[in-house]
Amino acid sequence: MGKNTLVSTTNYSYLYSNSKKVLILLPTELKEICEAYIAGGNGDSSPNTNTYQVNKFSFLLDNGFFKDGDNFIELSVEQARLKMPKAIAFETTEKCNLECTYCTFGKFYHKTDYQRSGKETRVSTAITYIDYIHKIFGKIPSSFGFYGGEPLLNFKLISGVVEYLKKKAPEQNFRFDMTTNGLLVDRYADFLASNNFFILISLDGNEHQNRFRVFPDGTNSTQAVINSILSIKKKYPDFFSKRISFAATLPANGSKDEIDKFFLETFQQLPVYNRIRENDLNESNREEFNYTFGNQVKSEKGVDYFLNQSYSSYFRLLEKERKEQAYIFPNGTCLPFEVRHLITAQGAILPCEKIDYKYKLGTIENEEININPEEIARSYNSYIQKTMQLCSSCYTTNCSLCMFLIEWENGYPVCSNYLSQNSIEKVISGIENECANDTLGTDELWFYIESYVYTFHGNGVSMLYNSINGKSVKVQSSAIISLLKKLDSNINSNVVRVKKEFYYAQDHFDFFEVLKSEFMADTIDGRINPNMPFIPKNSIRVADSTIKGLQFANIRESEKGYILQHITRVDLYLDTAFDHLSSCERKQILASGSKIDLNINKIMSLFEKLLKLEKVFLYSNDVLQYQRVVNEIKSTRKRLEINSSTVFFINLNYSEIFANGSLDGIKCESIRAIDSENCIISVAVNTPLVKERFAIALDFFKQLSVPVIYTFLIEHESDIELFDKLASEYKIDNYEIGVVFNGANFGMFEQNVFVNEGDILSSRVVAKEVNIRRELNSNFFGKAAILPDGRVSCDLQKPTYAEISDSSLYRLIYAEITDGEGLWKLTRDKVEPCKACIYRFLCPPISDYELKLQRYNLCNCN
Repeated sequence: MGKNTLVSTTNYSYLYSNSKKVLILLPTELKEICEAYIAGGNGDSSPNTNTYQVNKFSFLLDNGFFKDGDNFIELSVEQARLKMPKAIAFETTEKCNLECTYCTFGKFYHKTDYQRSGKETRVSTAITYIDYIHKIFGKIPSSFGFYGGEPLLNFKLISGVVEYLKKKAPEQNFRFDMTTNGLLVDRYADFLASNNFFILISLDGNEHQNRFRVFPDGTNSTQAVINSILSIKKKYPDFFSKRISFAATLPANGSKDEIDKFFLETFQQLPVYNRIRENDLNESNREEFNYTFGNQVKSEKGVDYFLNQSYSSYFRLLEKERKEQAYIFPNGTCLPFEVRHLITAQGAILPCEKIDYKYKLGTIENEEININPEEIARSYNSYIQKTMQLCSSCYTTNCSLCMFLIEWENGYPVCSNYLSQNSIEKVISGIENECANDTLGTDELWFYIESYVYTFHGNGVSMLYNSINGKSVKVQSSAIISLLKKLDSNINSNVVRVKKEFYYAQDHFDFFEVLKSEFMADTIDGRINPNMPFIPKNSIRVADSTIKGLQFANIRESEKGYILQHITRVDLYLDTAFDHLSSCERKQILASGSKIDLNINKIMSLFEKLLKLEKVFLYSNDVLQYQRVVNEIKSTRKRLEINSSTVFFINLNYSEIFANGSLDGIKCESIRAIDSENCIISVAVNTPLVKERFAIALDFFKQLSVPVIYTFLIEHESDIELFDKLASEYKIDNYEIGVVFNGANFGMFEQNVFVNEGDILSSRVVAKEVNIRRELNSNFFGKAAILPDGRVSCDLQKPTYAEISDSSLYRLIYAEITDGEGLWKLTRDKVEPCKACIYRFLCPPISDYELKLQRYNLCNCN
């Protein structure tokens, strides 16, 4: 969130642009102009200032390098009002049958305003809140959680809530979660298994590894917990493997490998690792805490933290850039009531189980619920103002830390994610120092290209591309190409040494001057500064620890769910409707049969798990199928409160609603009965066109409440004129053109689909998009097809399938994410002839057109 700033090291000065997330090396004169502008000036320079540096400042200014970061506003009273939660959780009791050393109510932490006194949440209190939510919103969430203390010490509450929910909403499928120390799971195994609880057991390993989890008398709890767990494992093995998982902490000098070994040998599972809470520490015990749990301290922050080059998952990589608007919170803080409501044993209503009592949103006293939006807004805004003191000067990108988890010392916020200007300078200085022995002679230059510039190499030609303004410069000189490839070989830096004799050679110098005039590259004379500067490469890294650490032999339900979240689009084939597919793909559909009825429940079970599903495309030769399938999928997902924004695309031909030359009443009524919310009907219009019939169909579609898009399918040049006239005559604005390959009209594609160099370079490709095109294919990533027999495929051209009901589905998706051999990561650098083309990452990703034509370069460049 930090502002644009100047960063100085022993050797150099840089501009850190917060809006662009790049470093710009600043010669002395450019530094002075930037320094004055950041201090409040207008960017004027002295008459003696080098004209090039003045022009470069104007380039930086005009292209948004000095644009301010996020602007945060106050939380309004309206935003602080009660909302329908995604989940409700209860602190069943403050009591616990263990006294763990690192418990947040133990000696290492400040005592809160709420002192634990062994209170329990009454069943009547829980029911009061459930009814309160139902009365206001007309429904209740499907997810409920139970925490403690040790939640099973108040089993009466857990069983009472479960029983009440099943009576109140018998048709609703509820999910129950519980975090427990495991001591009592065997006692209540029948209840937990019969109600399909998801149970997370806190256990750190064997007796030595688990030594901080002790009984009140100080004795080790490990064997008692293991006995309880093994008992439920023996009695309900399937429930254990699917519904029970483990969370461990790693103390100082602890071995993750040894802990993993214990869990694999004992439970055939691997644990997730929790960080021990580091805020609200008691200063008198901080030294002991650090000594005991030193492994929790984060490693030194690197350039990834402020250059936005590292992503925790493909979800984060592909998410849309933030729009230019004001944000309430500078980090990962949720809006009040937006995600979860936690009811504590003392009657406080908290945002979630991780938040301290002092940040309560309301109370329940004597079964009376007290929520004051004005007070919530005032309280939140107070903390926003306090944390903004820190966040406004922090340079960490993509921060997800809740402001209520920030530590406070003497009234000031202290954040473990904080990255200051001094920290950036320290990181860059460290990198410069690593190259301290790599200095120039007086006859050499440092040649560097800016971080926002990319180099692409082809057959005998290279190109530099400016992702800021879309300008490009080509070169065919083998000597210069060799120099540029040396830059590519540098892992972290866009800097290389060059002899002055080489640089100033006439046939080289002209090229370098063009690069400089376009603000794409520059040099540093060894006589002025022999030390190597740091010019970071603009690249990305997806550090998905969940995917990388996954082991299929011991895969957990949570990991299965995480894998399926990568599916964002489903093509659902209800029968052998495949006119839009290639001949190879048609064979795969035909081989799978033509009935879906017998597999509808299996298919529904998958749609219940696709939490990030954005689009569903449905194909059928029978119009009557759409209404039944669409409405059933939508009602199921709505009942389970799963991503209600999923859009359904129904594909049909305008002629399909006719029978014997007139509208088919049954089919038309079936289309009218489709749930119109988040639904679009895509109507294909092909030739030969029966104009009178199309006019009748058009009148019918105009009467629908569902939005309709028309796709004019073109096979011949004459079709273009025909459909232009049709759109004009019937005033059709919502249409698109689809060029159909019939095996004999390749010339049509050359004329209407192929692109040339001018087309490619006419639209600027921003840095993040270039990096995405290097990493994956955004046309196919997240896309899966469900065939009529219920099998799943990510590439219909290959006979590789998965069954919805077994682990092959997870392996299929995992392979698409990790192997890089499927469509999800089919990038142009993997196919001929694109891999040798300088435009391979500026071209749009490989598309369906190319798969159908079995030709990857639909262009006139190769």
